[in-house]
Amino acid sequence: MGTNFPTFLIEANRVLKVGGKLFVAEVVSRFENRNTFVNDDMPQLTGFKCLSSKVLHDFFYIMVFRKEKEVSDLKFDKIRMEEFKRSLKPCIYKRRWNLIK
Repeated sequence: MGTNFPTFLIEANRVLKVGGKLFVAEVVSRFENRNTFVNDDMPQLTGFKCLSSKVLHDFFYIMVFRKEKEVSDLKFDKIRMEEFKRSLKPCIYKRRWNLIK
């Protein structure tokens, strides 16, 4: 749920071997377009291919990715990376106050 999630993903790519798996749980409401995130941005910008993506209790996407390429083999596109950073909306939580009477 970090705002710098692309940095997390690049680091995950750095430490995993090709073929290694990355498991991601993310809040459903953060995605404007999950398909673009999973099928276009993740493979092209971070080197991960989606193996599965499921919704858990209408709140979270549980996604499994496999590392396909090393970070050093990817073309770094600064403009696309900035767009990728903005592809997830911020988490907005509702405060719930328990009133004791």
